[in-house]
Formats: sequence, structure tokens, C-alpha cells
Amino acid sequence: QVEPGVLPIILVCPHGGKISPANCCKRSSDQGDDQNSVDTLEVVLNLKKHLTYMFGVSPTIIACKIHRRWLDVDVEENDAYLDESMTPYYNAYYQATLSCIQRILKIQRRAPLILNLRAHHELSQIVYCSTSNGRTVAGMLERGECGDPRFTAEGLNARLAAGRYKVVPATPYERDDLVHSAGKLVRTFCLKPMWACDAFDLICPHSLCGGFGLRPLVRDIAESLGLMYSMFVHDEYCCPPRHIPSNITHNLQHMPVNMEEEEVAGKEAERE
Repeated sequence: QVEPGVLPIILVCPHGGKISPANCCKRSSDQGDDQNSVDTLEVVLNLKKHLTYMFGVSPTIIACKIHRRWLDVDVEENDAYLDESMTPYYNAYYQATLSCIQRILKIQRRAPLILNLRAHHELSQIVYCSTSNGRTVAGMLERGECGDPRFTAEGLNARLAAGRYKVVPATPYERDDLVHSAGKLVRTFCLKPMWACDAFDLICPHSLCGGFGLRPLVRDIAESLGLMYSMFVHDEYCCPPRHIPSNITHNLQHMPVNMEEEEVAGKEAERE
């Protein structure tokens, strides 16, 4: 699933698929592949609505719709699948990502920011933010003078930690690859000089990706990402935010996770 956008942010969901291919061998489940993260696609779709509200233009979405038991696009190809029929889908995922990056380079004259959203099934409510120990955000650090895009006041880690979450790593002196390392897509397009995109690999608790945890999780990620974008990504070629950072929190507090709720509320107000 590819939904192109103008905002130089790509929201990636590698483990949100529900499709179960017929007559195909399941891949190994040694690392918990049977625990799919379908709800992460819902997080990404709602996150797109929030960012569109904030900036006036939408980000790009790339999601794999095949269940992780058959295809895991966020690992090396040797471990991604067992059935050869999955090869075209694995290659198509990366080709779609490459096409979106090239499109944003043409429109915005800069490489996009990639947010790779996954879920973990640990009992803890920890949000892991992997950047290969800062290597995938090194370009943001070099281009600006605002400090580390993870731990400054407007950084992604710091903003999430200021809310309701325990974020790992919490300081620049902690390694972020001890529990969850960056995914294959992030390593492919961020650590190679040819593309050198900026990226965060965000691994959230599965329990927060659905139900009552969805609304606050999406709101907090959108606010944190929007503030970081305004400070570290926005330049003369990028889309400026419609709301200044100090107003982002207020706007998000009054914005529904599902924009259809806003339409229903408007109709009810007209009847009254």
C-alpha cells in the first residue's frame, strides 16, 4: 500500500498486513513472527491525518499488506521469506520506497525524513527509538545548529519522554541497539551515502497501538514529530507548518483521531 504525499516525511509500516497467501510456506517464527503488529497500520493512517491537519499537506505512507508470518520486509532477504513467490513483493516494497524518495527529492529538493513504525510485545510500556546510535539522524545534526534531534527540548526522544512514556534511549550516552536495532529499510536508505535519508525506527508497545491507547499514542507522536520537523527538518524548500510549535499541543488536544468524528460532530451542531 502506497499513498504518496507532498510533505517530506515517509511513514513506513512493515508489519501491518493481514493478507495470508494461499499455498505458501510460512517463514520461521523463532523471533515471534506469529505476533503480528496489525494495529501499527492503524497508527500510521491516523498519524497521517494528524500531520496533514498540522502542515496542510500529507506525508507519504508505505505499508506491507502481507502478514508477517509469510513475509517480513524489514529484515534481510535471506530471512524475509521461505517461499520464492514472495520475492516480487519484497522487491516491490523497496522499489516503492525508492520511488517515493526520488519523488520527494524532485519536489522538495531534499531527502525525506523516514519514520519506521513497529510494535513490540514485551510486558513493559517502553517506547524504543532506534537510530543506530545516532547514525541515521547524523544529517539532521550536521545541517542545523539546534543540537541533537533526539535529546534537545524539541527532539523526538525528549518530547515523548516529557509525556507519558518511558523512552529508550533516554540520554545520548545510552546505546539504542541493545534490544531493538534499526530495521532493514532504515539501514538501506539512511546509512548508504547514495540516499542518506534521515530516519527514526520507532518501536511502540503493542498494547498502545489499539483500543484506548491509540488516541494518546497517535497524538503524542504527531506532536513530537511536528515539533522536531519544525526545528530540524523544515527549511526554505520544505512545507512550513500551518501552526507554530507553541500551538501544536492545543490543536492536537481538540482533534479527533478519526476525522470522521469531526464531521459527525459538525452535523450534530447544525441540527441543534
